[in-house]
Amino acid sequence: MIFGFAATTVVVGIAATVVKPCHRRFRGYGWQAKRDEIIYDLLSGVAIVPFGVIALSVFQPSLVEHVKDDPVLLAVAGIIGLIYVIADLIKKPPPPPSAN
Repeated sequence: MIFGFAATTVVVGIAATVVKPCHRRFRGYGWQAKRDEIIYDLLSGVAIVPFGVIALSVFQPSLVEHVKDDPVLLAVAGIIGLIYVIADLIKKPPPPPSAN
């Protein structure tokens, strides 16, 4: 990797906080972003690198060493993933289709 595992994770997290508002703007939602959305985007970006390295380690086992070098970032990604899964499980289901 060009940077270390931790530096790459932080750079991708910060990039997500810049790219996502631009994406929202071009989708017609305007430039306004709430603090919660910015935090959500940062956490999503921080989780990308550890999850990607874990997935790619199937094809190149030496990548596992990068994850072992910084277990804190792996734990953060795991907690973020756990929060997303739990939030998805407890979210309100869409209304059933109406029978016409």
